[in-house]
Amino acid sequence: MKFKSLQIIAFTAFALAAGSAVAQPINDNCTGAISIQSAFGNAVGVITTLGPYDNTFATVDPTDPAVGYECFGEPDGTAGNPTLENNIWFTFTGDGGKYFIETGNGAGVTNYIDDGDTQIAIYEGTCSALVPFACNEDGPSATPTTYPAGLTINTIAGTVYFMMIDGFNFNGAISTGEYLVFINQESSVACGDPSITPGAMSALDSTVCFGDTLVVSTVGAISPSVGSTFGFAVIVSSADISGNNDPNSDPSVLGGTGAIFPIAPTVNTTLPNTGATFPAGVYYFTPVVFGNANGTGNITAIALDPACTFTGTSLMVTLFMTVILLVL
Repeated sequence: MKFKSLQIIAFTAFALAAGSAVAQPINDNCTGAISIQSAFGNAVGVITTLGPYDNTFATVDPTDPAVGYECFGEPDGTAGNPTLENNIWFTFTGDGGKYFIETGNGAGVTNYIDDGDTQIAIYEGTCSALVPFACNEDGPSATPTTYPAGLTINTIAGTVYFMMIDGFNFNGAISTGEYLVFINQESSVACGDPSITPGAMSALDSTVCFGDTLVVSTVGAISPSVGSTFGFAVIVSSADISGNNDPNSDPSVLGGTGAIFPIAPTVNTTLPNTGATFPAGVYYFTPVVFGNANGTGNITAIALDPACTFTGTSLMVTLFMTVILLVL
């Protein structure tokens, strides 16, 4: 959500002597992608830190893909017109493991990217024929003021992946600077695992007026982690859908968040007064965890597997006047 007003290779873009061109990162396009293979194959729970990397002088290359980043939030957090601004590229080969990848701040970073605001798109295939694999706008470490991307993927042994990390463009204000990349191998959670739960949802308010911001929190959610798409989302509906493990077939469903990978102990979903317009009335917010799904972006665009989808208890919120909600 936006409310804005490996080999370990540290690359800092720099300006050449007066009258010279600005140096672009060596990984400014897919064919120059930096290998981050050293971060894969480590023990479960061991976080590998790579970087820092700097996108300050990165460009949009003519060879950059036209698809695969539909989850990016341009221009104002609504993902109405996703764009590329200053992306840099990485590559690795899968080993069959499940990995959480996110950006962030830390040692060695002297100019952290504006608002921590990165975006990640991962592809299979070759640089000349990229196939979208995964996408994330804001990961589970995002807060109301910083927006690092983060997502979990199940890799296929022997498959080559290309990862593009971009900076968010908020109505022309482009996030530039340095960041680290953290990679952590995780254990898998099968669909039948008894620990799976959509968690307990609460909200700061049960009523919302025009101009308000509604913060909905889910605590303790644990999702399956199998299939090409899995994770957590919040669904907005005009009726109570508690326990409906096939929510996308329910006509009362109006929209929802994008998938969040993996599940953090507490997931905050913030809904400001911009985005899709809903009339005054009663609405329901419902946490959902799922696995074995296919697709990226908003949960209503994902093909869910009812046998691996777990829907929690709906939370009722009353909207007064005409309230506009942002749901990503």
